[in-house]
Amino acid sequence: RETSGGYIYEIGFPKRYLQPIDLKRGTTMGFGLFISDHDGVGVVQSLTLTPEGTACYMKPHLWPLLILAD
Repeated sequence: RETSGGYIYEIGFPKRYLQPIDLKRGTTMGFGLFISDHDGVGVVQSLTLTPEGTACYMKPHLWPLLILAD
Protein backbone atom coordinates (compact mmCIF):
# COMPACT_ATOMS: atom_id res chain seq x y z
CA ARG A 1 0.00 0.00 0.00
CA GLU A 2 1.11 3.54 -0.63
CA THR A 3 2.06 5.79 2.28
CA SER A 4 3.03 9.46 2.45
CA GLY A 5 6.70 8.43 2.44
CA GLY A 6 6.57 5.59 -0.10
CA TYR A 7 5.15 2.08 0.06
CA ILE A 8 4.65 -0.74 2.55
CA TYR A 9 4.75 -4.28 1.20
CA GLU A 10 3.28 -7.11 3.26
CA ILE A 11 4.04 -10.59 1.97
CA GLY A 12 2.82 -13.94 3.25
CA PHE A 13 4.33 -17.31 2.39
CA PRO A 14 2.60 -20.65 2.97
CA LYS A 15 4.59 -22.84 5.37
CA ARG A 16 5.12 -25.51 2.70
CA TYR A 17 7.15 -23.04 0.58
CA LEU A 18 9.54 -22.34 3.46
CA GLN A 19 10.38 -25.96 4.23
CA PRO A 20 12.75 -27.28 5.52
CA ILE A 21 13.09 -24.11 7.64
CA ASP A 22 12.21 -24.72 11.29
CA LEU A 23 9.61 -22.00 11.95
CA LYS A 24 10.47 -21.25 15.56
CA ARG A 25 12.00 -18.36 17.50
CA GLY A 26 15.73 -17.95 16.90
CA THR A 27 15.86 -19.69 13.52
CA THR A 28 18.10 -17.84 11.04
CA MET A 29 17.99 -18.12 7.26
CA GLY A 30 19.12 -16.21 4.20
CA PHE A 31 16.32 -14.32 2.48
CA GLY A 32 16.41 -12.61 -0.90
CA LEU A 33 13.57 -10.46 -2.21
CA PHE A 34 13.33 -8.65 -5.55
CA ILE A 35 10.39 -6.42 -6.47
CA SER A 36 10.10 -5.00 -10.00
CA ASP A 37 8.26 -1.90 -11.15
CA HIS A 38 6.88 -3.36 -14.38
CA ASP A 39 4.34 -1.10 -16.02
CA GLY A 40 3.95 -2.98 -19.28
CA VAL A 41 7.03 -1.60 -21.05
CA GLY A 42 9.69 -3.48 -19.12
CA VAL A 43 11.26 -3.12 -15.72
CA VAL A 44 11.89 0.56 -15.05
CA GLN A 45 13.04 0.24 -11.47
CA SER A 46 13.39 -2.46 -8.83
CA LEU A 47 13.87 -2.93 -5.11
CA THR A 48 16.05 -5.65 -3.64
CA LEU A 49 17.38 -6.58 -0.21
CA THR A 50 20.89 -7.12 -1.58
CA PRO A 51 23.66 -4.49 -1.84
CA GLU A 52 23.11 -1.59 -4.25
CA GLY A 53 23.79 -2.48 -7.87
CA THR A 54 23.11 -6.20 -7.33
CA ALA A 55 20.15 -8.56 -7.57
CA CYS A 56 19.35 -11.60 -5.44
CA TYR A 57 18.38 -14.14 -8.11
CA MET A 58 20.67 -17.18 -7.88
CA LYS A 59 23.06 -15.31 -5.53
CA PRO A 60 22.43 -16.65 -2.01
CA HIS A 61 25.81 -15.31 -0.86
CA LEU A 62 24.27 -11.80 -1.13
CA TRP A 63 21.09 -12.59 0.82
CA PRO A 64 20.71 -10.81 4.16
CA LEU A 65 19.84 -12.92 7.18
CA LEU A 66 16.30 -13.19 8.47
CA ILE A 67 15.96 -14.08 12.16
CA LEU A 68 12.59 -15.34 13.39
CA ALA A 69 11.28 -13.71 16.55
CA ASP A 70 8.02 -13.61 18.51
